[in-house]
Order: sequence, then structure tokens, then C-alpha cells
Amino acid sequence: MLKDALTALAAPILSARGGLPVPGWLLSSGGSIVLLFAPVEVIKSCSEIQDVLVSTDSGVVICSKQSSVLFPTKSRPPQLFTKPATVVVVSSDSTDALPLVSKLSPGQAAYHFLAGYEDGKFIP
Repeated sequence: MLKDALTALAAPILSARGGLPVPGWLLSSGGSIVLLFAPVEVIKSCSEIQDVLVSTDSGVVICSKQSSVLFPTKSRPPQLFTKPATVVVVSSDSTDALPLVSKLSPGQAAYHFLAGYEDGKFIP
């Protein structure tokens, strides 16, 4: 119940500050920390991603030098990680405007990612 309340409170703040309207997860891969933004359905459907998640709960706290999961669990005590070296945004492109893998500038990424949202709902 508390987790849901904190998530509900944080969502408008993140969106108002230019945050992405999808949950974020930390992944640990090859000694690097990766910040992944993806719909929950994508995370649940891909066992390879679940194997490298730092926490199965979404929510990330990032400061200038470190990062951490928002909701540590009993099985995973609070732990600090380095800042993410990479940001990955999972999106769907039904128009084929983007190749399957794209390296985009921050402006290009924001445009193409947000273009898939209509009235706050993801429309591929």
C-alpha cells in the first residue's frame, strides 16, 4: 500500500520535470549499470531482462554520483550503484520510421518516444 502511494505521488513530479511516462529499472550487466525505461508488460515478458534486474520493482533514484532502486526489499537490502552508463528506452514503432536499433540524440529520442503516446496512453 505504501509503495503504491509513493509511486502515485512521484509520477506527476517526474512527468512535470520532463521525465518519461514509463517505469524505470536498474540493470547490472557486465559490471555496468544500465537505466531501462520500458512498459511493465515488456519487463514481465522477457526472462533475460528479469535475470539482470537489480530489483523486480520499478523505481530508480539517481543523484550526481550514484543510483539506487526506489523500493529496496528484504531479499535485496539498500545498495548504492554507480550512475548508469547507458539509458535504454524500449518503444514500439508501427510506422517503421526507426530501425530496430537506433542511436539517437536526446532530442530525437524524446520526439520519437513521446510520439507513441496519445492522451497519456501508449499507442504503437
